[in-house]
Parts: sequence; structure tokens; C-alpha cells
Amino acid sequence: MREAVLDLAAPDRPRFRCKNLEAGNLSQWDGEWFYHWTSGGWDWVGWAEPCTETEHQRELVRTILRRIRFAGRAIAFESFSLRPSFETPAGGGLLRA
Repeated sequence: MREAVLDLAAPDRPRFRCKNLEAGNLSQWDGEWFYHWTSGGWDWVGWAEPCTETEHQRELVRTILRRIRFAGRAIAFESFSLRPSFETPAGGGLLRA
């Protein structure tokens, strides 16, 4: 996912946030894809959510997820789980950007 997003033009890269399973909190929105997702130690992530702001950006992210055959399960387009068993975002509702 990281490499595919970095291949996009800078204005097309979505921001993202993650659900921390250890602390129970939701991270702040972040747009930094170069350093994040490479250092390992991501066992705390329950799900990740890209924030798309335009239809063009949404289609780019959809294409990436299809192309890499993301191993997670889609909750809604904007949210995807990194684990087979997950908590739904926002206490049961679907997150929308």
C-alpha cells in the first residue's frame, strides 16, 4: 500500500488514521507515507482509514487496493481492517471522509 501511494502525485496521496488496539484510541490524521509503514511494530493497528477528498482520489485508492489485493477486509471504502477480526470504526458506525 505504502509504495503504491508514494507512486501517486503528492496532491493525490490520501491522509490516513489508525485505530490503536493497545491504547484504544484513534490516531490523528497523517499524510506522511514515506517513513510510516516501514519500521515494523504495527501490531497495535486494528484498522486503517484513508481519507479521500475527491472522486478522483477515491478512484486512485480503490485501484491501489484492488491491484495489491489488500489482505484485509473492507468495512467501507474509507476503512479497511488489517486483521481478520476487527472492531468497527467509531464504535460500530462506518467512518466516512
